[in-house]
Amino acid sequence: MLLLKLVLLLGILPWCVSPFFALLLRQFVPTFHTVASLSRLKKPQHWPKLSVLVPACNEEDTIEGSLRTLLKQTYPNLEIVVVNDRSTDRTAEVIEQLASEDTRIRSLHIDRLPEGWLGKVHALHCAAQQASGEWLLCTDADIHFVPDCLERAVLYAERENLDHLSLLPRMTSRSQWARFAIVSALRGILIAVKPWHVNDPERPEGVGVGAFNLLRRVAFEDTQGFEWLKMDVADDVALGQLMKNATGRSHVLLAYEDIEVEWYPTVERVFLGLEKNAFAQVARCDFRQGMLVGGLALFIAFAPLLLWLIGEHFWATVPVVGAVITSMIFHQSLGLSMLDCLGSFFFGDALMGAVILRSTWLGEERGGVIWRDTVYTSSDLQAGMRVHFGDWLTEWLSRFR
Repeated sequence: MLLLKLVLLLGILPWCVSPFFALLLRQFVPTFHTVASLSRLKKPQHWPKLSVLVPACNEEDTIEGSLRTLLKQTYPNLEIVVVNDRSTDRTAEVIEQLASEDTRIRSLHIDRLPEGWLGKVHALHCAAQQASGEWLLCTDADIHFVPDCLERAVLYAERENLDHLSLLPRMTSRSQWARFAIVSALRGILIAVKPWHVNDPERPEGVGVGAFNLLRRVAFEDTQGFEWLKMDVADDVALGQLMKNATGRSHVLLAYEDIEVEWYPTVERVFLGLEKNAFAQVARCDFRQGMLVGGLALFIAFAPLLLWLIGEHFWATVPVVGAVITSMIFHQSLGLSMLDCLGSFFFGDALMGAVILRSTWLGEERGGVIWRDTVYTSSDLQAGMRVHFGDWLTEWLSRFR
C-alpha cells in the first residue's frame, strides 16, 4: 500500500506544479489588447504592404466567414493570397466568389503535392512566392479577427522592431467535452514550448501559432524558409523557432479578445485532428514512447481519484487545489471558462491520453500518418522533424525504450 501511495503521489505532481507554469504565462506573456491598443501606437505616413497567406484544404464550412473578417480589416494596404490546396469540396468555388467581390483577394489553386512536403507548408510556400507584401501573415482558413487586429499587429511589430509576432487566439468548441480536451492540449503545449521565454531576445525559445504568424519578409527571406520545415507537422511552432533563431526579435502575445477559432467542433474531430501531431510530435513516431506517454496521461488524470479511493483524502484534495488555482489564472489570462479549465484536468487529460494511445497504435499499424488523403511515412516524418516539444521529457522517456 505504501508503494502504491508513493506512486500516486508522483502522479499528482503535475496537478500541483501547474499553477507555477500558469503564473509564468500570466507574468511574462502580455495580452495583445493591452500592449497594442491604438491609443498607444503611432500610425505611420506610409503603411507597409501586408500579405495574408491563407492555405485551405476542404474548408467550405469555415473559409467564407474567415475571409470576410479579413475583408473587414481596417488595415489600409492589404492583399489576401488564398490557396486552394487540392480541395474536393466547394472551397475553390467559395474562394473565387469572394475574389470576384473584392480585388484584395488573390486566388491560387494547387492540384498536386510535390514529394517531401506537407500540404499546408507547401501551400504557404506557394502563397509566399505570389505575395508582394513587406509583411507576411500566415494564418488558417477558420480564424476570425476583430476589425483592427491586423492594423495594431503591424504597428506593434514596427514599434518593437520585431521580425516575427505570434498571437495566441481564443480557442473554442461547441462541444463541452471537446473544450476539456482542447484546454488539456493547450496546457501541455504551453509547458513544452515555454512561451514565457520567447519575448526575451537572450533566450533561444521561439514559438509560432498557426492562427497568427506575422513575418517581416526581408528577415524571413534571409532564413532557410519553408524548405526547412516542409515535413514538420508542428509547422507553425517551427516557423516561430526559425525566426527566433535567425534574428532573436520575436514576440508572442495573448490575443483572446481579438482572434478566435473553433479548434475542433466535436470530440471525434479532436481525435482525428490531433492524430498526426500526437504520433509525430508526442510519440516521435516511436510506438513505445507513444504508449508510455499516453499511459502516463491517463494515470495522471486518475491519480487524485485513486488516492481518494484508498482513503488518502487529504492528498486527493491537494491536486484539486492546484487545478482550481491554475483554472483561475487561465480564466483571467486566456479568457477560458473555469468549467473548461477544471474539466481539462479531470476529463481532458484522460481524453488526451486516449488520443495519444489511439494515434500511436494507428501510426504503428500504418507505418506513418494518413492526413488529408496523403500518406506520410514515419521515416519521412522523423527526418523532417524540426520542433522538439519538451526535450527534457523526451530524454527521460528515452531511457525506457
